[in-house]
Amino acid sequence: MISAQEAENRRKGLILLSMVTLIWGCNWPIMKTALTEIPPFWFVVYRFVLGGACITLLVALRGNLKLPHRQDWPLVGGSALMQMAAYSIFIVLGLKDLPAGRAALLAYTTPIWVIPLARLYLKEEITLKRALAVVLGVGGILVLIWPQSISNIDMVQLGAYGLMALSALAWAISIVQVRGHKFVGTALDLAPWQMLIALMVLIPLAFVMDGPPQFAFSGTAYAAMAYIGPLATAFAFWAIVAGGRLVPANVMSIAMLAAPLIGLTLSVSFMGEQITLPLVVGILMIGMSLLLNLKR
Repeated sequence: MISAQEAENRRKGLILLSMVTLIWGCNWPIMKTALTEIPPFWFVVYRFVLGGACITLLVALRGNLKLPHRQDWPLVGGSALMQMAAYSIFIVLGLKDLPAGRAALLAYTTPIWVIPLARLYLKEEITLKRALAVVLGVGGILVLIWPQSISNIDMVQLGAYGLMALSALAWAISIVQVRGHKFVGTALDLAPWQMLIALMVLIPLAFVMDGPPQFAFSGTAYAAMAYIGPLATAFAFWAIVAGGRLVPANVMSIAMLAAPLIGLTLSVSFMGEQITLPLVVGILMIGMSLLLNLKR
């Protein structure tokens, strides 16, 4: 039997994770809306400027704003380039040409790619369940992206699917690096430096790809960025770290599975995304794959 304090901690953890799940689920159609006005590379820059400022303020108020230990710098650099810069760029470029619900489903296939990468770099065992998870996951992705007509393939949309797959792969690479790293600082305390390094790469890239920054956006776009930066980036990052310490890892993983389903539901309800048989089959296969991956 768990103690009253453990029960209270678990309750707080579940509340935080539920908030993150809802925030990230809602974030997909909101990002899709913002990208109709804001150029994709500057969108990512604005996101990390706003989110990074909030995270830096939080870490500073906690008295932990200091340079990372030299042992943490490889992780800081790797996460900044893969989880933040590459993942975010692939996401927004793919999302421009895909319905928000399908984009969310593909972005959350990261655990599928972690399995072979962890075997390759960390020598983790691939069990029968995990092998089946990979087969189901890849099969679900193929069902999801399979064109309705082979003779009339939409190359733009196919390229967007490829970008979403690359985003999941970039996040998977970062996860494998985190698994093999021995932390000195905490994930929260390292976040400002990760975002700073990501911005050092993203800002020059935005100038090259999108030209000088623009700010003549509608109130809707500004409201979207106010949600995406402080809430979906800064608060969600803090909440996932704080909540993850209070509940078992499998509970956190299952909670995160709800985020793409929320994104899909909102996209269908408010953005006209169509429910098709391949989409339903793909959802079931990917969902089964992710659930199998939770079983050790």
